[in-house]
Order: sequence, then C-alpha cells, then structure tokens
Amino acid sequence: MAPDGRRPFAIDWQLTEPELAFSLVKAPHIAASGFLALLALLGADRDRWIRPVLWCVLVGAGWELCQTTVIGHTARLADLAPDALGACLGCLLGHAAAWTAGTLPHADNRP
Repeated sequence: MAPDGRRPFAIDWQLTEPELAFSLVKAPHIAASGFLALLALLGADRDRWIRPVLWCVLVGAGWELCQTTVIGHTARLADLAPDALGACLGCLLGHAAAWTAGTLPHADNRP
C-alpha cells in the first residue's frame, strides 16, 4: 500500500560512511532480518549458515525494491548492511541456542 501515492522509480546507490552509519542503526531492519535468519537456520542444517544470510539479504533487497516508488520511503543500497548484520546476528543466536541445548556437535567429535 502506498497511502501517499507513487513517484518515479528511484534508488539511492550511495555507500558512503554517513549513509552506512545512518542505515546501521535501523533496528527494524536488523530485527526482521535476524528473526528470518534464525528461523531459516533452525529449519536448515546449522552448519550451512551462509544460505540463511544470503536469503535474508535477498529479502532485504526485495524490501528496498518495494520502496522505490512509494512516496515517503527511500530505497537505499546502504540499507542492505543492517539486513546482513541482522542475518549474521540471527545465525549467531541460532548457533548459540543450539550449542546451549547441546544439539551442535563438539569440535573434538568432528572427523
């Protein structure tokens, strides 16, 4: 839904330090990606954490594409950084939960 209407397609491609600093404090991006990555990690093999991270970044790219024409929203390439951060944190949380529950193999038991 676009309550304020639509505008021409536009993406902010800047990856400057101020842009990244502005994006990396977006808690909703980090939390949503972290939750999605946690669920993806728990539903998949816990040793393959790179897939949930990549899928969450792709979902974040989809969110940004959806914002390209909505008035009041700005699609930014820099907003993929908090998505990647959240996905990594979600995977880390999933590994910590699995390790705490004792479901991850120990390093000394691996071949």
